[in-house]
Amino acid sequence: MNHFIEYVRIRALENGVRETHTLYRIKALVDLSILKESDASDLTRAYQTLMNLRLQRQEELILKGEEGSNYLNPDNLSSLELKVFKASLFLTQDIHLRLRVEYPQSPSL
Repeated sequence: MNHFIEYVRIRALENGVRETHTLYRIKALVDLSILKESDASDLTRAYQTLMNLRLQRQEELILKGEEGSNYLNPDNLSSLELKVFKASLFLTQDIHLRLRVEYPQSPSL
């Protein structure tokens, strides 16, 4: 999830986008022709999927009286959720690679 947010944040800062919400930043980057519509759509879907899965998991834990967690156990996902989760992870890997190529000096990437 952090790679989505960081990638969009970096692109926004590079291009003077002042939005603070990730989804608004994505739209602004499309409007500036920094991101292609297809890339923005993929980023948005993956971001929303991971966020929804994470929030559902936290709700389940909290309703059981347990502490919320961001950990998603793939074994607990439905086959459809797992398929979408994997696609989101592949996009995350692609974003991470893009950041490493574009910013090779950054130790945190």
